[in-house]
Amino acid sequence: LFTDIAGAAFARAGLPAGLADELSGAYEAFVAYIAAAAAFDPAVSWAGATALATPAADPHARYARRLIPVDAAHDDILRSPLTADVLTGLLARSRPQG
Repeated sequence: LFTDIAGAAFARAGLPAGLADELSGAYEAFVAYIAAAAAFDPAVSWAGATALATPAADPHARYARRLIPVDAAHDDILRSPLTADVLTGLLARSRPQG
């Protein structure tokens, strides 16, 4: 349904059909992802997890067994040097000594 409507709207606006197909494909993939994710209970999946999280991540990070705060903006957590430092420390402590 979305693909047909997007195709008609793009044609009416004089935009390339390939662009409508690309947008429709991305939208359909996103909706399929959301529908699949709804089938899983995050509390079960995250029960043994360690999460690095910003203050803005709450309440979503509450499912993790261990929550490690990172003092970075939520939008920057994956590129923040603070996150890299915390993760480096975790990995160093988990590495077998010998």
